[in-house]
Amino acid sequence: MHHSTCPDELSDIRRFLSQTLPDADPPSREDIDKMSVKELKQFLHSRSIDTRSFLEKSEFVERAKAAL
Repeated sequence: MHHSTCPDELSDIRRFLSQTLPDADPPSREDIDKMSVKELKQFLHSRSIDTRSFLEKSEFVERAKAAL
């Protein structure tokens, strides 16, 4: 029995896996200091950490370091 896939399904699977599986190596504290706010948000969201109340980059950095 053959099973077909479409590009949208593969994209959904890749997105799910990238959000679900942890990174191979977590970033170092120095790496976190160098991240942009967008990267920090992605890192924190990948660990199911709500960032809606954060206003300053320092809040993102502090929480990201605490998540290591």
